[in-house]
Amino acid sequence: MTHDHVTGEVVITATEFKAKCLDLIDRLQRGALRKVTITKRGKPAAVVNQAQAEEAFDLRRMVGAMKGTVIAPAGFDWTAPMDLDPLDSENGIID
Repeated sequence: MTHDHVTGEVVITATEFKAKCLDLIDRLQRGALRKVTITKRGKPAAVVNQAQAEEAFDLRRMVGAMKGTVIAPAGFDWTAPMDLDPLDSENGIID
């Protein structure tokens, strides 16, 4: 196992990882490690990273997300009331 104390990265063989995986996961969770690269036959086979905290969904971040993506025909009245009558889909009519 090689451990870079500056970057918090560990490179470890799969066999050694099997023996030390719980300790390495605990160290990742505490923040003592940032990344564990597991090798097989000298080549990287898997990478285990420190989990990132999930951000709560904030609806306010969506406001303005589609700005500039809606195109309306010239002269379209954005203030006119909407026609809320159901569509006549059986006859292919959209009023």
